[in-house]
Formats: sequence, C-alpha cells, structure tokens
Amino acid sequence: MFKIGKFFHAIHVVADLDRADIWYDQIFGGRRFYRGHLPVEKRDASLLVIADFCVEPMMSSRVPGAERTPVGRFYSRFGQRLHSLAWYVTDLPSLYERLRSAGIRVTGPGGTDMETGDFPGSLYTHPRDSHSLIEFVDMASLNGALRDPRLDPAYSPAYWRDEHPLGIERVSHMTVVVRDLHRATSFYAGTLDGDVVGHSDRTPAGTRSVYVAVGEDSIIELARPHSDDSLAGRDLAENGEIMHSVTFKVRDLAAAEQHLAANGVRIAERQGDDVVLHPDDCFGAVLRLTQGQTPGETDRPRP
Repeated sequence: MFKIGKFFHAIHVVADLDRADIWYDQIFGGRRFYRGHLPVEKRDASLLVIADFCVEPMMSSRVPGAERTPVGRFYSRFGQRLHSLAWYVTDLPSLYERLRSAGIRVTGPGGTDMETGDFPGSLYTHPRDSHSLIEFVDMASLNGALRDPRLDPAYSPAYWRDEHPLGIERVSHMTVVVRDLHRATSFYAGTLDGDVVGHSDRTPAGTRSVYVAVGEDSIIELARPHSDDSLAGRDLAENGEIMHSVTFKVRDLAAAEQHLAANGVRIAERQGDDVVLHPDDCFGAVLRLTQGQTPGETDRPRP
C-alpha cells in the first residue's frame, strides 16, 4: 500500500535559471543541493532548501524541441509562475492504481506513457484531474543519488529562523485555487489519504478555504475565491485550477519586510498578519509571509 511521505518540492518555472538562483540566494538564503539538465524533459533546474521547504526553479532548456515538452508548453502558456507540487512516496505502483481507479490520468517524466506497466521512478498527474499538477517520486528509486539535506536526521532549519533576516520558521501552507471545493477536497482527503484540518469562510486572500494535511509534513489550502477581483480570483479566472502560492511562517513580519525592501522586493498586499510579495519581483511567483496560525499547524511534526 502506498504512503505519501515528506513534501519534496514546489516547481517554480522561470525564464532565466541563473538569475532566479541568484535571487533565491539573495532573498531566502537558499541552500542548493542540485543543479542540472534533464535530457528527457529538455529542461534545466536546481533544487534548494529554505528552512523545511524545498523549491525547484526550472526553465525550458535552450535546445531544439524544448518548446514542445511539458515545461516548454507550460511556459509558453503561463509564463513565469509556480508550477506544481511534489511528494516523496513509497510503493509507486500502488499509488498508480489508486489514481487510475479514481479516474486520474497519469504520465511518466517528459509526458511519457505509463500504460506499459514500467515505473520510471516518478509519475505526474493530469492537472485537470487533480486540480493542479502533482509529481510523486518513489523513494526507493533515488538510491542515494539525490541528497536532499532534509532527509538527513541531523538536518536543522534553525538558521532560517534564528539568523537569516526573513526569520522563516517553516512553510505554513501551499495554496491551490479551485472551482469546486467539495470535489478538490475529495481528491486530496480521499484519493490521497489526506486529513481535513480546518476551514475558513473568508481568508486574508479573499477565499473560502479547506486545509488538508497531506503526507508527513505539508498542509494544502484548497481555495475558492469569492470574486475575480483578488489575486487568487484573477489567477483562477485566467489560468484555471492551479498551484497559486506558498506561504511562509515568519518570526517577525516587520523585520522580514525590512529585508525585502532592502533587496528591492515590494509588498503587493497587506492584510493583518499577512503580506504578499509582489509577483513581478519574484519571477511571477505568489509568495506570502505570515505571523498567523494555519489550521492544523500545531499538529504537524516540527522540523
């Protein structure tokens, strides 16, 4: 039987990986543990950790045919923005059967066919079936090749909380904008065996939201905007159901804002204990900082 484990990463599609890497280092103090080119997907990417979170800035490679790959097509349609969620999982074939029985279409890396019965180590859901693109990576297939520092029992995220000027304690939650809360909740809490840990009729982002704990350490906010006038509302209206934002829990919001201002990152919105970094200053990504409490947060294991 499959088990969804630790959250692996969120992909952030960018136009220039070199510039994005420098930006993540400057703003977040990211600790990079991978950078490379994947020929089957014709893309370049890096992996870096920020406290307990991992992000994968990614760009379509400048090689012939890259524009026809999934990453190339995504960039052509949506531009720079957050792209997808990914989790580590055990027993990938069992998860494959669960997804297929629920009517979720899946592919292998680079959009390859999964109907042969071969499992290449990861699979991807069709975003129209799973409300956002999701990747699941088989832990057994890594064989130590990818040294995610967070998997080391001695790993500590304390630097980001105690020394880095943003004062990040942990990732609070990741948000997916959806049209049908009931259907999306059924997928995340049913098909993926998540647990509903909270609800909100009106969040600072102007949404009605359901919070679902998925895997070992992540909370997904399923958010239905109340109107098209908000950032989340415009995202859903223009781009459909999609990964919308990442929210970080910080120790001192005022100190974090000083660091951002000193590095040319503007605040797009402010609501109480929450601020939204201007997407134009973040390579199109919607990133939030909060001092507030996310439903279910106290029940999660501490990093």
